[in-house]
Amino acid sequence: VGLASIWLWCLFLAPTAVIFLLPGSAMGLLGGGQSGNAVEEQHRGYVILVCVTVGRIWLWAFDLAETKILQEWVVDGSRGRVAGCQSSLCTMFALCVYGLSVAYHKPGDFYLLVFTSFGFVICGTVVTTLW
Repeated sequence: VGLASIWLWCLFLAPTAVIFLLPGSAMGLLGGGQSGNAVEEQHRGYVILVCVTVGRIWLWAFDLAETKILQEWVVDGSRGRVAGCQSSLCTMFALCVYGLSVAYHKPGDFYLLVFTSFGFVICGTVVTTLW
């Protein structure tokens, strides 16, 4: 369940990264520059909103599977320490995301946050798959 969930999370996040690669995207990455079409930009926003919101279901499913693995595979005496370390790592990476958001706060830099986030999700998916 966990492996399928994390791959489905990646699948749902992929359009949010691809949308910035399309010609005429707001970031102008594959040519075309600014599209100037407010309707197209609004549709891109909807794609991002829907993909991230609906895709969270798979992230939550993976989180449940990861919690189950933690409870079943870690010995009783060290379960609290491992869970505490896992929680602190999650908090640290959340702080990194917040720091990147502060550093790249301009709307024109949003694609950097999207690609960075998607890249780390891909890395986590590959590591989980290989594990």
